[in-house]
Amino acid sequence: MARYVPTTLISFGRGGSVRREGNLTTRIYPIIRYVDQKRVNPLSPWFLRELPGAAVIHCHQYQTLMTNMAVLLGSILGKKSFATDHGGGGKNYSRRLRIADRLTGFLPVSAFSATFFPEMAGKTTMIGSGIDPELFKPADVERQRSVLYVGRIMPHKGIDYLVQAVRPDTPLKVIGRVYNQQYFAYLRKLAEGKQVTFVNDAGDREIIQEYGAATVCVLPSVYRSWDGVTHKQPELLGISLLEAMGCETPVVCTNVGGMPEAVVEGETGFVVPPNDSEALSDRLYRLLDDPARARGMGKAARQHVLENWTWDLVARRCLKAYAAAGAKVGAGY
Repeated sequence: MARYVPTTLISFGRGGSVRREGNLTTRIYPIIRYVDQKRVNPLSPWFLRELPGAAVIHCHQYQTLMTNMAVLLGSILGKKSFATDHGGGGKNYSRRLRIADRLTGFLPVSAFSATFFPEMAGKTTMIGSGIDPELFKPADVERQRSVLYVGRIMPHKGIDYLVQAVRPDTPLKVIGRVYNQQYFAYLRKLAEGKQVTFVNDAGDREIIQEYGAATVCVLPSVYRSWDGVTHKQPELLGISLLEAMGCETPVVCTNVGGMPEAVVEGETGFVVPPNDSEALSDRLYRLLDDPARARGMGKAARQHVLENWTWDLVARRCLKAYAAAGAKVGAGY
């Protein structure tokens, strides 16, 4: 965004700080407390002093008290206010304060995300999500006949179906932090006798290398997980799919949430039914057993990302939405 217009990014932390780099100013405001002890819902009213000087207010994480405050004050000041939901949230007063009516526009990351806010239908513009293609790019490593998962280790991620889908002679690497120890223990039990490696502390550089080395990257999320819990928003989009495709690695995902919006079936990867290890296995081995096909789909995947899923494109879509609403935010995008 700062490549096109002066931009201030506001976030919250233990102490206050400010950093300036070209057109970008990053301000961290101290947190009084977390509302209902949810870290996604901090309380820090000092950021409101930034709003009078803004041409546009864009709030990320719609269902939070801070977004309520920003949009409410923005409407009083006559500002153009936009919001993007990233799933989750915490205690807020959106309905009581009629926040949806006060918003200028709603900018979801996927069409799936938009379905949860029908009250925004008349002011919705899908902006998508993205990656940095200079960071997530083909690595100078040799491709292995292997499968990769990158993401949090939680039941709704459906990793158990992936472990069941791989054959004993196929290496599978599961990279991600553990958020549910009981589920992690279940996965390790399922993985006995198979070449499954769990990595819980990988850094960004290591993850990019792993994207570049794998034959295929998988995101097998489900609506109903191993523990019997139903998840309404398991994946608003699936960023790891975009990251893998940026590295010229084809992907396999389930027909869940917004993930099918990111994958071109049969060209950049495959989409399979959720909770179906047999269908998942079938698509995996179409790629594992045909390296030429996997390479071709990987190249198509990166091109698809370059044309549709970069942060630069997201910024341009946002700027167009702002301008269409009458905000004066510059030109040339």
